[in-house]
Amino acid sequence: MTIQDTMNAALVARGLLPMDGHCTCAACGLTGLDRDQMHDRNYCKVCIEDAGRYASYEHDYVKGDDMVYDYVRGRMVAK
Repeated sequence: MTIQDTMNAALVARGLLPMDGHCTCAACGLTGLDRDQMHDRNYCKVCIEDAGRYASYEHDYVKGDDMVYDYVRGRMVAK
């Protein structure tokens, strides 16, 4: 275990973000993110912005069984 691993474990245990380059988004699974790219401890800013767009988009769109929301593209796509 390196010093970085120890520092990251201590930061995460206290509810803080790990050091830059060690953050991971729980929604999209991206790793190696910096603190500036994270919205909070669990999600990156891109996923939070997409979720906001999805909420307004879903309200205006009656989605069928053949469509799903793609968080990477930020829009509805066919399954």
